[in-house]
Amino acid sequence: MVWCSVPGCANYKQAQAAGVTFHRLPVRDITRSRQWLAAIKNAAYDVNTALDKYPNVRVCSQHFQPEDFETDLRSQLMGLPGRRTLKSEVIPSIFPFTSKRKASDQPTSDPVFNESAKSTEINSVC
Repeated sequence: MVWCSVPGCANYKQAQAAGVTFHRLPVRDITRSRQWLAAIKNAAYDVNTALDKYPNVRVCSQHFQPEDFETDLRSQLMGLPGRRTLKSEVIPSIFPFTSKRKASDQPTSDPVFNESAKSTEINSVC
């Protein structure tokens, strides 16, 4: 199964139906591959390790700007869904999933807990 290697991103192969594409490390360009690894900030990948140790690293299209993709004119003219190809110099730059909240900071959806917290607050004021 293919999944996105960016920490906190939940995209995997089934997301392709929603138009998400997956892109491998640019292994022919060592410098750019290391920049990708540094950008995604995944503790499992060391930028100084040989790149052949990471054959399954993928980054989904949600981590790239729209202008990072080449325009497939042939597909556009034919009205077909073109292949999403990255421009050669791009590096992933969108990471909305990386700021994780602590479990204690997350709001609860439990209505009983929310009501008891409200009544405690009211009682402590009176």
